[in-house]
Amino acid sequence: MFGFGLLFTIGGLVSCFNGISIMNSAQSQLLNAAANAGLNSGDDSGIIYLVGGIIAIILGVMLIVASRNDNINNKHYNNSESNRHSDDKIRTSSTESVEYSYKQMTDNLIKTFGLFKNGIYEEQDYNNKKKIWIDKLKKVDYSDYESEFLNEILPIIKDGGLSSDDLKCIKYIISGSYENDRYQKQQENFQQQQEIHRKEHEEFIKQTKATTIIGFNKIKEISITGFYRLKKVSIKTFNNAFNFIKNNKKIVLIVLSLIILLTVGILIKGNKYSIKNGQGNYTSANGDIYVGEYKDDEKNGQGTYTYVNGNIYVGEFKDDNINGQGTLTTLNGDVYVGEFKDDEKNGQGTYTDANGDIYIGEFKDDKMNGQGTCTYANGDIYVGEWRDSIISGQGKCTYSNGAIYVGEFKNNLKNGQGTYTYANGNIYIGEWKDDKMNGQGTLTMPDGTKNVGEFKDDTYIGN
Repeated sequence: MFGFGLLFTIGGLVSCFNGISIMNSAQSQLLNAAANAGLNSGDDSGIIYLVGGIIAIILGVMLIVASRNDNINNKHYNNSESNRHSDDKIRTSSTESVEYSYKQMTDNLIKTFGLFKNGIYEEQDYNNKKKIWIDKLKKVDYSDYESEFLNEILPIIKDGGLSSDDLKCIKYIISGSYENDRYQKQQENFQQQQEIHRKEHEEFIKQTKATTIIGFNKIKEISITGFYRLKKVSIKTFNNAFNFIKNNKKIVLIVLSLIILLTVGILIKGNKYSIKNGQGNYTSANGDIYVGEYKDDEKNGQGTYTYVNGNIYVGEFKDDNINGQGTLTTLNGDVYVGEFKDDEKNGQGTYTDANGDIYIGEFKDDKMNGQGTCTYANGDIYVGEWRDSIISGQGKCTYSNGAIYVGEFKNNLKNGQGTYTYANGNIYIGEWKDDKMNGQGTLTMPDGTKNVGEFKDDTYIGN
């Protein structure tokens, strides 16, 4: 719209200058024309150029102002929508993960502190893992679990595994204050940007109005005289045209028929070429941008799709959807390379998240499903079954400390029958529940000593 407005304005100015020039050159002839009660052709052309230019300038200014309003409104809308979608996505993701992460997070810290107390971890190693653990808390909303969470880590606090500063930081995160402060800061920044855009818009409107008023006053002086001359020319032209049509009816009918046929042909041809084929680009109503190949007016072939939330997909399209091999990079740094079907991850693929965890295996319905291998940033490696992006089924986990577990998993935890070989040589074969030895089992020490019988929460009870 801005381009059309600028084109109309420039064209109008050129037309006005041409009209004034023609009228000046015909000034001497106007004196004679006044006595004859008519106008010469040069004077008529000057008036037409002038009035047409005035109309074009008015339309151009109106289009430029309208374009400015649309751009500012769209910018405000896209910013607010992007922030809202981003916040909704973060909060939704956090809420879905609390169900299994709450217990897992506390168990991980308790195990890490236990390894530190037993001398397996040095103090520096423990402090580093504790720092990583605290950082991970920021990704989950614990506001509804604050008291339960603190009770779970109470033994570590009593044993001195967490400093007062650590405890303050943990309370600040799980109480929801960290998330609320971060969200509040985003809102303040957004409101500041809105205020800046509003002031810019008001200044632009003010300047445009002032410029338009000056231009209209200049043009008004010329247009008053031109209007009356144009009126006389129009009446004369209309009368001549009416007399011509009256005297040449057959010729007029033939010409009108040809014009109608030509117009219909142009419309049909234009509709044919309006269907996109080959290279092209498209911007959706919500701000998503596609650049790539088309076939029969649909996205087909190689292309790049940039989402309004910052995610970018590069790869194959078919039947207007993401289908085939491609790469999806999210705004937070996660990268997926592999197969897609109907805009979702389906088939073999590799997923690398921002934390450095790497999953290689099967996907279905946009989630990890089937056989897959995940190499975690801390050095742990899991090979086995996945269901809806959760470790469930038969698998093998090799831990960074040298321990190995082979057996059943459920909800990312050891559950069912399994064998755990400790780094110190101990071997447990038996039942597991919620990541701990629970039920019947046999624990064999390196010296051959065995504990056979009932276990509960990793503790041997007896026969």
